Amino acid sequence: MKYNRDEAFRFIFDRPLSGFFSIIRVNNLENKSRNGAMSVLDISAGGLKFQSNLDLPEQADLELLLTFIINADEIDLRGRILWKKKSGSAYMYGFIMNENESLKETIITELKIYRKNNQ
Repeated sequence: MKYNRDEAFRFIFDRPLSGFFSIIRVNNLENKSRNGAMSVLDISAGGLKFQSNLDLPEQADLELLLTFIINADEIDLRGRILWKKKSGSAYMYGFIMNENESLKETIITELKIYRKNNQ
């Protein structure tokens, strides 16, 4: 498994957050797939780990849009799959988001509120 030692923190959810994803770009061509169900297992300011029953290709030229809710705010993350691992009948994915400083700040703020409300 690949990981980033320079990452400041990783927040693990006691109960995964439900959401969905779609494929928005393949081979540098715009593409909008139907939504697939997923659950966010953990998150940091630069990426997250999610689980899905769908077997997605692990290729660098595949861009996803992940959508989920933390607290009452909808979060939309664009990025790509970094790694994939089979877990029972499902798959776990490491996801790295595209650079977006304001979105990173939003995630950190929302995680602080989430932690405060769920202690």
